Amino acid sequence: MFDRRLFSRASWGKYLTMEKSAFKVGDRVVRNDPALEHIVGVIENIRQEVTTKQDSSGDDLMIFVRWDNGVYSCVSPKFIRHA
Repeated sequence: MFDRRLFSRASWGKYLTMEKSAFKVGDRVVRNDPALEHIVGVIENIRQEVTTKQDSSGDDLMIFVRWDNGVYSCVSPKFIRHA
């Protein structure tokens, strides 16, 4: 684990977000829904949303994906998987 004092507030948050996620920026992903699994995209950004829940089970991560059909959307990690 790194010393938190070495990071700015923004970069520390990004470090924690990337540490918690199985996904990385640039990964190719598909939707989990069988009807939509033909749509492939690339992760462009990962953000950690602030929640009031006590547990941090990964539900607070939002992944921004640029799909190959040109659509840009924000999804939860439980709705996508690696291509």
